[in-house]
Amino acid sequence: MTTAVVAVAVAATASGIVYEALAPDQGHAGTASSASASASEGYTRVYAHRRLFLKDYHYYFDLRAGVSGPAETEWSISTNAGGDGDGAFELQPLTDVYVVSGKAAPTAAQCAAKAVHHPAEDRLHFRDAPPGRAFCLRDTTNGDIAVVTVLDVDHGNYATTDTVTYYRHRG
Repeated sequence: MTTAVVAVAVAATASGIVYEALAPDQGHAGTASSASASASEGYTRVYAHRRLFLKDYHYYFDLRAGVSGPAETEWSISTNAGGDGDGAFELQPLTDVYVVSGKAAPTAAQCAAKAVHHPAEDRLHFRDAPPGRAFCLRDTTNGDIAVVTVLDVDHGNYATTDTVTYYRHRG
């Protein structure tokens, strides 16, 4: 009997480890329901709450891959002086942007609905998206959504630390 109990415990632990290794990024606890809601709204969450850091304006967030690096990619953001020396997020063409009011995390569909009415220029000033604020980016070529939550910005070298959640549109 003891051997059977130990075998079941070992199998359960091993299957949990395998599940964690193979399961999609679920982000913070309590986000499974928002992932389900987004999936039912035509989006698949690829990763959630990924913490990314740009050490200065020479680096980029690759929004699809969820990594920072020294090269611009197909859909990425960077930072720059913002035209006034105070700093801004540099946005690529064919991107819509919506700055979320309040602290509630929007779903991908909510971001898409709001962002489609706000075509981006080429930048979003740090003052318009200060630490604690989130903004949604929508790729107009395929409808993908990135939700960026600003954790910290540096007005001197235009560094930023943010969390990013990326949704692929199933259009």
